[in-house]
Amino acid sequence: MGAVPPARDRVLTKLRKSGTRPDVFLVHPAGGTVFSYYDLLAHSRYDGAVWGLSFPFARLAELTTVERLARAYLAELTTVRPHGPYLLGGHSFGGTVAFEMARQLRMRGEQVAQLLLIDALPPGSCPPLAPADLFAALPEFADSVLGTRLPDTTPAPTDLDGALRLLGRPDWSPEQRAEFRRFLAVFWANSRAMAGYRRQLGRLAVPATVVRATAAEPPALFERLGLPTDLAGRWRHLLAPAPPVLDLPGDHYTMLGDPRHRPALAAVFDAAFDPAAVEALESAA
Repeated sequence: MGAVPPARDRVLTKLRKSGTRPDVFLVHPAGGTVFSYYDLLAHSRYDGAVWGLSFPFARLAELTTVERLARAYLAELTTVRPHGPYLLGGHSFGGTVAFEMARQLRMRGEQVAQLLLIDALPPGSCPPLAPADLFAALPEFADSVLGTRLPDTTPAPTDLDGALRLLGRPDWSPEQRAEFRRFLAVFWANSRAMAGYRRQLGRLAVPATVVRATAAEPPALFERLGLPTDLAGRWRHLLAPAPPVLDLPGDHYTMLGDPRHRPALAAVFDAAFDPAAVEALESAA
């Protein structure tokens, strides 16, 4: 037997034990972890295994595109479920990777029964990003992703160590600082992968459900990086049939991060992977 990889390099994590329903696979957001899905599933009644796919930090230099991530994750996923039909989903960047996974599965002749896109970023929605663009957006990153504020006069760092000095806490241990640096490295890498991802010709023939955040103000990070706010409308032109779009409270980050909003999202999660509910949602779209 091969050596067991460290937890941070393990892709598949079982977030919920098996039940009567098929397995669901949820891809991590840009930060690379699946912790937020634990909070979501605390409100879910789905009676089946739910797997989280985390970013393997040891492969940071290799997994630099959405297409490569999708191939790597499918190699892991098929060790658990060799053939479809598959149930896939993800929040934000995770939904984008899940979409590409669904595309690659369909090219292999496999069936994807449902794709849940939680305020996910469609291909081509992110402008080109250089490392300097991401470092310049550090105040907005701190506000939108971390829920902290940096002084308006904070100078932009030029590397990850500079970002860590600005965002880290003085009471952190060396291990905590190293873990947070890894998080920043993965977030930055996935953001650049998103910026380079473009749509393929034609629509992907996969049943899907799109969840849209409805907060009046977009996250500060979206504004700084020039990301569009109408993500859901773009998905309707990429999938066939055109998916239902469900509006939920919160913004891109708080719809999952705010405990007040999680029950509504969990109800959509349960409905999306229930065949009868999917048919009802499509009829109402």
